[in-house]
Amino acid sequence: MRLPDGGSGIDASTIHINNNTFLDGGVRGDAKAIRHFGDQTTAVDASGNWWGTTSESSIAALMEDADGGTPLMPDFTSFLNDGADTNVGLAGFQGDFSILNVTTLGAQTGGVGRIQEAI
Repeated sequence: MRLPDGGSGIDASTIHINNNTFLDGGVRGDAKAIRHFGDQTTAVDASGNWWGTTSESSIAALMEDADGGTPLMPDFTSFLNDGADTNVGLAGFQGDFSILNVTTLGAQTGGVGRIQEAI
């Protein structure tokens, strides 16, 4: 997902990337889940997703800024414990929120703490 630079009224605070599954990048081992080309002072809300792993550092490595560096890390906590689709009969990904992971990595965009957000 590429967050645009410029653009009227578009910044990280208006974009929410939630309840998705991000796979291994297919044929590209260096693929990124989020490339943040926008305002690097505003964190992206990317909580409630399955990132293909529960490794905090591996998830953080899936984020990149426009220059190929590490951006203000998106808020990716809480994140799903596995990538199971709980209802394959419905269109889209229906994540399993019965077990969530919380990390101190990344920003915090919500009004409550990380653990409370996961409850």
